Amino acid sequence: VSRYQIYQDRSYQYRNSYQGFIGLLETYGDKNAFRMTSYHRLDFNISFHRQKKKHDRTWSFGAYNAYWHKNPYFIYSSKTPSEETAYKEVSLIPFAIPYFSYAFKF
Repeated sequence: VSRYQIYQDRSYQYRNSYQGFIGLLETYGDKNAFRMTSYHRLDFNISFHRQKKKHDRTWSFGAYNAYWHKNPYFIYSSKTPSEETAYKEVSLIPFAIPYFSYAFKF
C-alpha cells in the first residue's frame, strides 16, 4: 500500500519592517500574497497477515516520506546585512522515517 500526498498554494502573509520615529515598525503585505513551496511526500506500507485457529497476527513495515523530500513546515524572517527582510523556509524532518508494527489478536 502506498499513499502520495501533495498540498499546494499554502498561503502566507509576508511582512516588512522599517525604522520609524518611535522605533521598529512592522508593515504587512496583502493577505495571502506569498506562497510556500508545495508540500508532498510518499508513504508506503507492506503488511504480512497470518491467521491461525485461535489468533491472528500482522507484521507491518513501511516508511513516511520515502524519497526524502524537504517539506517546509514554517517560515521565519530575518534581516540581511543590507537591512532587507529575508524569508527562510524550514524543514523539520528532511529524511525518511521507517516504522514497523506487530499486532496480535486472539
